[in-house]
Amino acid sequence: MSPVRQNVVDIESGDTAFIKQGACLWHLQEWHRFCLLNSYLTMGRRMSDKIQPNQEFSRPDVFHPIGLQNPQHQAYRILQVGFVLLPIITGVDKFFHFLVNWDKYLAPVVNRMVGGHGHGFMLVAGVVEIAAGIGVALKPTIFAYVVAAWLLGIIINLLLIPGFYDVALRDFGLFLGALALARLSAAYSVHTANK
Repeated sequence: MSPVRQNVVDIESGDTAFIKQGACLWHLQEWHRFCLLNSYLTMGRRMSDKIQPNQEFSRPDVFHPIGLQNPQHQAYRILQVGFVLLPIITGVDKFFHFLVNWDKYLAPVVNRMVGGHGHGFMLVAGVVEIAAGIGVALKPTIFAYVVAAWLLGIIINLLLIPGFYDVALRDFGLFLGALALARLSAAYSVHTANK
């Protein structure tokens, strides 16, 4: 083999080609540029299939297909059903105390702030929870944040009571779930409302 020739593997076919040394370097550089440009173009085409011009990245077009077979949509629906039922159930139980005596979860400091009317305050809290649950059913993009804020208030209240830190930690998990529902509802509740 002469020194002016070089053994180079053809990238597309895998065959061996003999190319002059100077031409080989130029062709490889051009081939590399072509491959990079082609990959950028095809990646851009794939992304443009998902996102239409002038749309936010969090729009429903990112999550294809919309339906119960989609894991993200399933997560959204599970969280939505949970944050509809749980606030309504706990809100109604504030009046009947079937699950627990809810008055014991009110911090003494908060009870003093409401003038010793802790039970009345818990009844008002029950009404707010029922309204929040109904709100999550109708308008989750707004009321998921309301539930998250409500849970944050409950967490602060529980941290003021010694011995209820485990319940505060559980409610922190619910708080994170409410925030996840709020973020998912930004995509899915808009799409399902337009169907």
